Amino acid sequence: DGGVGAGKRGVRVPEQKRLSGRERDQDPMAAAETDDMGELLRLHAAAIDKLKAEVGTAELERSGLDEIALLRYVLSYKEEYGNAAKAIKERSDWREANADLVQCVRDGKGPEELFSKKDYAALSKFVVVGQWPTLLGGVQPLFVVRAGLSNTKELMQQVEPETMQKFMLFHRERIFQQIDKATRETKRLVKSYTVNDLNFVSVSNMQDKRFSKALGGASAMSEKMYPQMLEAAVMINVPRIFAALFSFFKLFLPKRTLAKIKVCPGRTLTQPLSKCPFVRARGLAAEELPVFLGGTGTTPDGYFGGVPLQATAMADAVGPDGLATKVVKAGKRAEVVYPVTSAGCVFMYELEVEAHGIQAEALFVPEQGPEVALVPMFKHKAEGGPAKGRVKVPGTSGVVKLVLDNSYSYTTAKTVRYDASVVDGDVAQHLEADT
Repeated sequence: DGGVGAGKRGVRVPEQKRLSGRERDQDPMAAAETDDMGELLRLHAAAIDKLKAEVGTAELERSGLDEIALLRYVLSYKEEYGNAAKAIKERSDWREANADLVQCVRDGKGPEELFSKKDYAALSKFVVVGQWPTLLGGVQPLFVVRAGLSNTKELMQQVEPETMQKFMLFHRERIFQQIDKATRETKRLVKSYTVNDLNFVSVSNMQDKRFSKALGGASAMSEKMYPQMLEAAVMINVPRIFAALFSFFKLFLPKRTLAKIKVCPGRTLTQPLSKCPFVRARGLAAEELPVFLGGTGTTPDGYFGGVPLQATAMADAVGPDGLATKVVKAGKRAEVVYPVTSAGCVFMYELEVEAHGIQAEALFVPEQGPEVALVPMFKHKAEGGPAKGRVKVPGTSGVVKLVLDNSYSYTTAKTVRYDASVVDGDVAQHLEADT
């Protein structure tokens, strides 16, 4: 790995507090407050040796952990060598059982390559999360959760808690591989940040016990597999109902995770970024942070986590008329995906465009095999009123994609209001009889 010395040129690594020699002598574990890897490895050499002895030669070889990786366990578990050794064994067990996930991340592939089409359709539709494309200080990953735009109740109707947990761990594995690489390149102990944006959040949507179980399980496994990964988990745009939300979620989170959580009192919709003490203390530039968090950073297509940067409503949030709303940008296409889980299903839809027109089609994408056109592409105009239909799905497992195509319009965005679903055949017959 080229040894441990000066930082990599051209990379701005945020500086942390330096300790005096007297401070280190009084509390060797406090050396974690420095990020210099050479200094950390020297100060904790004896602790690393003790951990190696506790883990044993066979498990060390199985885990593939070197001294740089073991240092993170020493810093997290301090002198609890038995617990650290147990965590390392559980890490090895998990990585062997989830070799597909680990290899997927190593190969630079996305979660769509790991999960079934049905599960990924639900995950990508109802959870607005992802790594922000700009690294803080040029080196630290920023993972963003837009809780107010994530429809966890609907999500957990469509995926199992184990699937949700694996999705969370996929993202953490990807970030940990990045910070491990950055640590070796910069010779600094690099960690990541998580920001949970609570704008537009509701209590009822966030109090799903199945989702909380998945979150708690992922956090517990992360402690064992990804020590010293997180610098802080920042909660921002905190609503007045935060106390109720947090009292619920903290029941499912490990103590070490809770200790990393920081609450920012700022409101990014009404206050400038320059007021944020976190930003000032770290010398972060506005362009490093997302525009929806008060920065000026954007993405090439204006989307993050599958939704527009300026989105204010969760997926499938409906108005009083029962229709959801989607704005399709000029020159773009939008897709809404619905899982198919059994034979004999029927796809039902209704849509209308507020002005001008929109092209639309519906496709069935099976788990295996080519796409099938359920509703061929058609042009729907505002003056035509709602377009409605129902069609049988010719398969047992996969997804139906409702495609809203505005690629032909180079200057005008279109606002589409819609309601669609995949229902069992007997349900469709019942609905048809009622209407």
